[in-house]
Amino acid sequence: MTTLFHVTRHAAQILAAGFRDGSGSYGFDVELSGVFVSDQPVDAHEATGDLLIVELGDDVDLSPYEIVEDSAPPGWRHEWIVPAALLNAAATTRLATADDEHRLGWLRADDDPPDWMSSS
Repeated sequence: MTTLFHVTRHAAQILAAGFRDGSGSYGFDVELSGVFVSDQPVDAHEATGDLLIVELGDDVDLSPYEIVEDSAPPGWRHEWIVPAALLNAAATTRLATADDEHRLGWLRADDDPPDWMSSS
């Protein structure tokens, strides 16, 4: 099982009707089309909304959709722009619970930062 993450302001619509392809630069110098997913949740300063957990079988090959950043530091998250049709056909998607968010250390834009991020 491969677990990926997607942050969105449209969680209810996605859970009800599936993903839809979006287009944008997603912070890159080129226009991309699909659904942005990553192997670690993006931070609230990069995207706002709800955290969706997207689970795919190990037989699903995402390599054609991976975004490879030569300048990414070691250990940086892996990111993909995946066609919505593929995710809708092959993935199980659910809204992250508060426990999931806590376990992952994920902060919403309106959350207070953890103590270790605060200056003394």
